[in-house]
Amino acid sequence: MMVCDPVNGGMMCEGWAQEVNQPGHLLSYSWSVRVGYGTTVYNTGHDPYVGFVCNQGQSVTVTMTLSNGSFNGTSTQHFTCGNETQ
Repeated sequence: MMVCDPVNGGMMCEGWAQEVNQPGHLLSYSWSVRVGYGTTVYNTGHDPYVGFVCNQGQSVTVTMTLSNGSFNGTSTQHFTCGNETQ
């Protein structure tokens, strides 16, 4: 699952699940962000956050893929830039 919040000039998304053990490098995150007609792929590695630029009111689709090396899970959300997601 993911939560996305508006930030100055765009959005910031946080992916879950997250590791609580240190050093905790089993989970990795990759993101596909579609803003309007353009799609950008981000591989944030072990960092569960991604930020991107969008204009208030633009249509946004964010897909997060979470991997532990053996299994993958995917979450997709559609929302409007500037609105919080849950």
